[in-house]
Amino acid sequence: DDIQGRIALRRGDGEAALAAFRRVDEEAVGSGALEFEWRGAAGLGAALALAGRGEEALAEYARAEDLLFEHSFLVPVFLGRETFLDERMQVTHEQVDLLLREGREGEAFEATRRARARYLLGFHLSERVAGLDTDRRMVWESRLQAYNAQRSLMEERSGRSWSVPASGLDAHREELRRLALEAYQ
Repeated sequence: DDIQGRIALRRGDGEAALAAFRRVDEEAVGSGALEFEWRGAAGLGAALALAGRGEEALAEYARAEDLLFEHSFLVPVFLGRETFLDERMQVTHEQVDLLLREGREGEAFEATRRARARYLLGFHLSERVAGLDTDRRMVWESRLQAYNAQRSLMEERSGRSWSVPASGLDAHREELRRLALEAYQ
């Protein structure tokens, strides 16, 4: 459905894109898969913008930005967080373009500022780690190992999201978020 939605967007078929991205979003929300939940929100934003439904598009772009922020912390600093964020900047550009077309310069500036802050946060952290002395670097390495163990546990549990009954999905998502937060402590 993600590919179908992107093809429909390229063809200028907002309704087909909207239908495809709604399916992506529904399936992703039901599974707890943040990447596809982000793709669903981003795709819905683009499809709604194409259909001339600016306010709804902006709401989906904002949801995509929130998911991106949440999801970015699941990508380890030295395993491509900057690339991960770079690859998803298009949504910010689309959001800012739509805000500017609607004459909402202040909101466009704020969206740009948030995206830049998110990117710089990841970059600043990697620069700080590179400058650690030996003792602090060893502490960092041990904490990174603990983080990786927690991340592995989270990935293992996340991989079972498809098997969680609908009645337990909220609790399952909350457990995944808790595991993610624990990984950063």
